[in-house]
Amino acid sequence: MFRAIAVALGLILLSAGRLAAGQLQQPPTSYPLCTSASLAGFPWTHPAFGKQIPGIALRNMTLSTCHVAGYPRLRAYTASGRLAPIRFERRPFIDTRIYAYSVTPGSAVFFAFYGNPPSGEFDRSCVGITQVDLTLPDDRGPIDVTISTGTCGGTINYSQIFPVAELSRPVTAW
Repeated sequence: MFRAIAVALGLILLSAGRLAAGQLQQPPTSYPLCTSASLAGFPWTHPAFGKQIPGIALRNMTLSTCHVAGYPRLRAYTASGRLAPIRFERRPFIDTRIYAYSVTPGSAVFFAFYGNPPSGEFDRSCVGITQVDLTLPDDRGPIDVTISTGTCGGTINYSQIFPVAELSRPVTAW
């Protein structure tokens, strides 16, 4: 009798473990996509690998969890308000796989900028940027971010979105 109860209890725990693992692998359908109405963007520098990596952080300003994945679409503007002649290219950060992240209220995600930063005097190939408009995947509204940066060579590479513990309460990958 005791052995039968132990076996039954073991099977229940094993099933519960499988259910929990399966739930982590599947996106929760109750979390809507994050939109421009739910996130606020701001310039932030990520302290990764002993270096400071510039980019933009996006904080969930609502009381509900939402989710993000992939790369935002970007447009940059000069101080005069004109569209900057810059080409944004997607480049993975650390991992080439794309993950979806649940962003709880108050927590943040981040994407990094790379390549051809200005140094010294600007020459004709250098462009200063004062604003970036970003649009999240599957959203139409832009998030406007005031930023002071630029590029020489006309290209800025940027990473996929990923969580940042320094800015967030725990964000969960699913």
